[in-house]
Amino acid sequence: MEASLDVTKNSKLLRRNIIQMLPACFSLSMVYVLMIMIDSLLAGKFTGTTGVAAVSIGAPAYLIFLSFLNAIIHGTELRMTWRLGRNDKEGLQRAFAGGVYFTMVTGILLSVFVFFIARPLVMIFGGSKSSEEIVNLAVLYIKCCAWCISIQGIGGVFRSLFSVMGFQRDRMITNLANVITNIIFSILFINLLPAPIKLMGLGLGSACASAVDSAIAIILYKKHKFGLSLKPVLLKPAEILDTMKSGCPSSLDNILDCIVSSIINRLVLGAFGSDGVMLSMVTVINNIRKLGRMPIQCMGYAASPLYGIAYSARDKGSLIDSLKESFKIGLLITVIWEVILYILSPIVFSVFNMSGNAIVQRGTVIVLASMPIVLIVYLLVSFFESTKRFGLSIYMASAPDSLVYPILVALLIPLLKSDGIWYAMALNGIIVLLISYLIMMLVTKKVRVPAETLLFLDSSVKNANAICEMTIHNTLEEATGISKRVQEFFKDKNVSERIQMVSALAVEEIIVDMIKHPGMEEKREGKRVMDVKIFEDDENVQILIRNIAPLYNPLANSDDKENETKDGIRLAQLLATDISYSYVYKMNVVNVLLNKGISE
Repeated sequence: MEASLDVTKNSKLLRRNIIQMLPACFSLSMVYVLMIMIDSLLAGKFTGTTGVAAVSIGAPAYLIFLSFLNAIIHGTELRMTWRLGRNDKEGLQRAFAGGVYFTMVTGILLSVFVFFIARPLVMIFGGSKSSEEIVNLAVLYIKCCAWCISIQGIGGVFRSLFSVMGFQRDRMITNLANVITNIIFSILFINLLPAPIKLMGLGLGSACASAVDSAIAIILYKKHKFGLSLKPVLLKPAEILDTMKSGCPSSLDNILDCIVSSIINRLVLGAFGSDGVMLSMVTVINNIRKLGRMPIQCMGYAASPLYGIAYSARDKGSLIDSLKESFKIGLLITVIWEVILYILSPIVFSVFNMSGNAIVQRGTVIVLASMPIVLIVYLLVSFFESTKRFGLSIYMASAPDSLVYPILVALLIPLLKSDGIWYAMALNGIIVLLISYLIMMLVTKKVRVPAETLLFLDSSVKNANAICEMTIHNTLEEATGISKRVQEFFKDKNVSERIQMVSALAVEEIIVDMIKHPGMEEKREGKRVMDVKIFEDDENVQILIRNIAPLYNPLANSDDKENETKDGIRLAQLLATDISYSYVYKMNVVNVLLNKGISE
């Protein structure tokens, strides 16, 4: 059977990589959403609308500082991804160890700061418009939650490392432990504490959960033996700036969301009264919206590392294919999930003691219907982050929820009352996308704007077109003779016979060696695929070989001259300018570089 040379089949490896990651990523997303929702759910169940209103005011007041810390964590994750993509082991070590200590110290300082300014924070985030009872409860809640910031900072970079290495299941385990611990300890403290300070139980439960979460993350890190040490590293100012710049787009969105929450709290309390009833309804719909975004966040977790890896390799085709595949798969699971969520929404209403509430039911329908648009926005944010288009990422992350949403709320409440809030939640994303596309139409003077223009790919990526793309299954039948097909691609190219020979030799020897490794080969066409891409510029020919499979380095032991099975690879290493290996996001990646200037 001949290896497929259809360029459209290159997306098969990307699609299967995303699908392979979906179960763990969806579980991670579900647990993450529950982590965010758990306090308002328990407040609704045990303390009523007053407790829900206090959490609605208090949560964004401390989460704004946690989001700042997450900027460091997420920036560290991106820096680790880029360095893995370039096989820069020294840079990976600095990014990891430096990120751990930078996050830890910053988290402690933020926790102390939040604890001492809890009351002013509450007043800023809506307390001035609410009752004294709600204010006092929110202050108690924030003072306990403040310590979550420093504790989360201890384990944050370890969890990010799991994502970079493709261990989404481990990240899900830490988050699941957080949710379970939070529920157990929160309910325990709520029942033990007297009525006036019951809400402290939620904060104490969150702090205990963060401690368990971080402890498990460190244990799993030690178990995996990634080869990264915890020897203290002091980041240089330029590295700190790069970390903050990289992580700010997604975290800035969360920071702005917290600020917008204070604006929305004030608008709702001012328009519907200070008793917190309508604010509690808004909290319920916000929780429905968070549940609705679960498959969307799942796609972000699954696809974002692929964007970063393809960008580091200057692989334009894989970049665009990764975005297309993540949207197609994401759209399917999003539509299915929203239908399921609508059917099960009465359960959420009952937890908040709002069963049969017509206002909340209408809000649920309106918000869930908008989720496919949210998917597009979320994937673009992840894409722009991973391709270092930070300004665009900040714009796409912030404009819908942080700019358009509060403006729509202010405009629509007088016209539509409570429904105005729901329509503002639903329409903000599509308004931003339409305005952005119209601007691009005017700039390019084209009705149909090219994808690479919409995605603002830089010239080094935009001009990197593969001259050869192949996808094969992990079978020796498909791998045999692949060298001949590689040489066929060079017939009409201005490439020396030496480059043709070394390219063909390297591709076949590496692929056959990988397939022959125990556990790699499939006797028939199965789930495992391998792709080959060849890029050419004026100076070099670059070959990328990628394989979704357990970790296996075909270059290992190639310097052992007594190992005859490595003779072909050893010869390719001698003739090529460079051959390197990395294992990124469950993919074995071999990069072969051939300099055209080398003489015959």
